[in-house]
Amino acid sequence: MSNETHGYQRFFAELKRRQVFKVTAIYGAVAFGILQVADPLAGALALPDSFLRIVVALLLLGFPVALVLAWAFELTPEGVRKAESAAPGEIEAIVAQPASRRWPAGLLALAGIVALVLGSVWVGRQTAPGRQLSLAIPEAHASDLSTLAILPFENVGDDGDNEVLASGLHMDLQDQLGRLSALRVTSPMSVREYEATEKGDQQIAAELGVDYLLKGSVRRSGSRARIFVQLVDAETSENLWTDQFDREVTAETLFDIQSDIARQVAGQLATELSPSDLAALDQGPPSDDLAAIAAYNRARQVAFTPGRGDEFGDAVELAERAVELDPEFVDAWAFLARLRSRSASLGDAVQGRASDAVQRAESLAPGGVQAITARAYFTYYVEQNFAEALGQMRDAERLAPSDVDVISGIAYLQRRLGRWDEALASMQRAVAVSPRSPDLLSGYSGMLSQMGRFTAADVVAERALQIDPSIPYVRSNKVLSTLNRHRDIGRARGLATELGLDASEPAEATALYDLAIYEGDLDQAARIADGLPPSGEVPGELMRLFSRGWARLLAGHSSTSIGDSALALDWAPTGTHGWQQLGEAFAFSFKGDEHGAWTALEEAIRLARASDDAATSAVIRANAALLAPVIGRPEEALGLLDEIIELPGTFIDVVELRHSPAFVGLRDDPRFEEILERRRAFEEQADRDAEANRPWLP
Repeated sequence: MSNETHGYQRFFAELKRRQVFKVTAIYGAVAFGILQVADPLAGALALPDSFLRIVVALLLLGFPVALVLAWAFELTPEGVRKAESAAPGEIEAIVAQPASRRWPAGLLALAGIVALVLGSVWVGRQTAPGRQLSLAIPEAHASDLSTLAILPFENVGDDGDNEVLASGLHMDLQDQLGRLSALRVTSPMSVREYEATEKGDQQIAAELGVDYLLKGSVRRSGSRARIFVQLVDAETSENLWTDQFDREVTAETLFDIQSDIARQVAGQLATELSPSDLAALDQGPPSDDLAAIAAYNRARQVAFTPGRGDEFGDAVELAERAVELDPEFVDAWAFLARLRSRSASLGDAVQGRASDAVQRAESLAPGGVQAITARAYFTYYVEQNFAEALGQMRDAERLAPSDVDVISGIAYLQRRLGRWDEALASMQRAVAVSPRSPDLLSGYSGMLSQMGRFTAADVVAERALQIDPSIPYVRSNKVLSTLNRHRDIGRARGLATELGLDASEPAEATALYDLAIYEGDLDQAARIADGLPPSGEVPGELMRLFSRGWARLLAGHSSTSIGDSALALDWAPTGTHGWQQLGEAFAFSFKGDEHGAWTALEEAIRLARASDDAATSAVIRANAALLAPVIGRPEEALGLLDEIIELPGTFIDVVELRHSPAFVGLRDDPRFEEILERRRAFEEQADRDAEANRPWLP
């Protein structure tokens, strides 16, 4: 008998004696129950996916701890005490028990381990990035949806009215088909480059990541128009459906054609249409005024054109013209509300007019997607109630699941709320719908950079550059993403020269200014800022003045006039996040008033810390950390850096810490070196996280 009780049998008998098997079974069952409760709780409280991952991590880490405690201690009527060694013959007695008494404890322990593992795997699948792709698709999984790109309709003829008709028909079809839950329709921003292309259907579909293409042409002769359309299966190049319409050009007949096309496409591609899909197809003409429709479509063209620059004001005027021509035009009112809300957020005095446009859209179409979207943008930009705006945006997405502006709006709202992982997942969904939009790709690259994922950000910036290298901010973004990825100023400078960045172009001047600052050529940075034209937007004008004053301040030159100009700005954006106080702090510093600068900066920091805007809070505190050492507050600067250095959303990265002249006086301090190492570790971990979540682009 003694030989048989040695080895593994004695070990398993000891585990049973010390109740380790029992603890394993109970721990696994309880952990599985906790995970089942945690998932619906996270959904009910709108908690980020990181909450579930943290719960899993704690349960997994707690498992070996529970086993060690079970081995080392025992629960007695007198309380918990250290486990004693087995009495003589006790182990042999356990081994000698029949299998019917020995096996159940082990099997229960195994069941506990399985429950813990299965629960963890289940949560992992629930929080995986792929899950995010179907959050807004209640009727079907993303993989079951037909994907469609509507290419710009060919304008057959030189008639300007014909061009308006072709572009309007294209955008209206985009709207109507984009509201179908059973389809995913590529954003119009991603198809512009195919307006005049020699690329074949298969290549276009591959670049856009779609299964089907809808193509057409428009020829107008007097009051009549001939419209030809075809639906193509991109994989086989087979025409699934073609038709030709010869009609009088009126708002009603054009809408009938559009509706007929939409129904035919939906019938060919969608296996089942939901009630909301049928309602979208049954909507009547948005307006009976052709001139109003033309103005509205032109406004959207201008607003959605990549690199639009100063033409944003033209879009507002065109939308205003549309509602003037047709005061019942709900789509135009909703779009105008969105444009005015954005202008109000940039300091323009149009907040009341934005509210009027929202109310008008709501009165014309209560509960409609137009009114919901208008209210969401107003709540976001003007009222800055990000949590409420996020709920409104999600309501809009359910009614218009292919609206890439709504999806990206959700991403930016999640970022404002500090839900960075969710924001990134939403932005990836937006890019899946609009993979060839330089605007969206630049925003996506910027979000990746804010999270420290510089390799991924640079890859995305490169894609935007390949699509349209003529856009200034695309070129500038590529230079800065290269700088952050490689931390090599010379390499970034070489790329700026290769791309031909021009300091007279504001977007490109930003990159050239930063490079000059990092190179220590502060006089050159000041000259770049001096050459910037005045901006029509208040934040842009303040940034111009800031750039001029900052370069001079770092160089030790007088900048009193710049400070006076900045202080004279009547800049009072909505919200109490600290922007105005931050601007005043820099203005005081430009005047040489360090006490006044610190007083304003303290208030900016206080407001930023209390703000519910996580993205703005990080940026304000980063600016404060940049200014504090320059106005003689090194200890406060180190404290701020310690506070924010591992936060997403801050521009204080390894390049800034190593090369900004603002930190010259801190670089000999061991605490600063520790902060630099922490930031380097943060960025390296962020890159590893990004690598684990490939592919970054569809």
